[in-house]
Amino acid sequence: MQVTTQDVRNGPGGSAARRETGTLVLRAIRLALEGKTGATFLWRRAWDEVGRLDSGDERRRLAKLLHVVAEPTSVEWPSMAALLAAHAAACEGRRWLEEAAEALRLAVWVDPTSPDAALRAARVERLRGRREEAARLYARVRELDDGSGEWARLAMIGDALLQDDPEQALSRAMRVAVRAGDSEAAAVALEERAEARLASGNEAGAVRDLCVSALRYGRGPDRARVSHRLADLLASRGDRAGVREALLAALATGDEAQRAYATNRLHDQARLDGDDLGVRRWRQTAAPLVSLAPARSASHAAAGGRQTRAPQLRRWRIRLEEARSA
Repeated sequence: MQVTTQDVRNGPGGSAARRETGTLVLRAIRLALEGKTGATFLWRRAWDEVGRLDSGDERRRLAKLLHVVAEPTSVEWPSMAALLAAHAAACEGRRWLEEAAEALRLAVWVDPTSPDAALRAARVERLRGRREEAARLYARVRELDDGSGEWARLAMIGDALLQDDPEQALSRAMRVAVRAGDSEAAAVALEERAEARLASGNEAGAVRDLCVSALRYGRGPDRARVSHRLADLLASRGDRAGVREALLAALATGDEAQRAYATNRLHDQARLDGDDLGVRRWRQTAAPLVSLAPARSASHAAAGGRQTRAPQLRRWRIRLEEARSA
């Protein structure tokens, strides 16, 4: 069988080849924006490499970055920073943190007055384990936002995650956000504190924080993301009735992809429970259903006889549905 270059790129080494292309693109952008010798040659080489990638979001995103700097003197700096930040977010989603960090270093250089770019860069450096650099960038965000605005509160949350006792630091950040009337920042702090509490073995506290976090978020997709996280937590504890309530919340609040994922999970759970009616319902459902009857399970989850959190979560789900309708 003949093996083509495209097969190699799509095989196990394909992602490595793609990441080399991404690194080349970012180098070409930096040289072009700095007006350095060799920028045109490197730009052409990068353009050729991008052309060899499969068509899709990756290729379109890298091509757009190169297209914008084709005429460096006409670049709109804030727009360029936004494109680099979007590229970094996609890389972070694939755990390509080195490329994400480089894209965000460029974004901060392109638009040094942007607290958004600095905050994103701080987050990626924290995920890379570079605590000092992350702390420096979080301090930069606070400086750009005069130390007391929305961006500063988000930076306080990020900085809390660098501390030896993140739970206490996140509690302080959450209280600051609540006093400022910043429900979004309070939701972020609660979501992060849930992870810290879970890591320390405080499952009940983590569940409470996730529930309150979802209520404080204003956007449905954020609420659904937290609901799916809550379902993951409960699934790992064998609380299938609790999982069902969390998935129904995601179904009621999420975007199309989140609702489809919730429906698939509900279908799989019904199949595992031997619930033929549930299997038919979730196989046929294309639109979100809310305020459904509680699961057939008794007051204890089937696995291990552990007490379920379903009654508590049912009340929480109803509140979420009411908030969505308000």
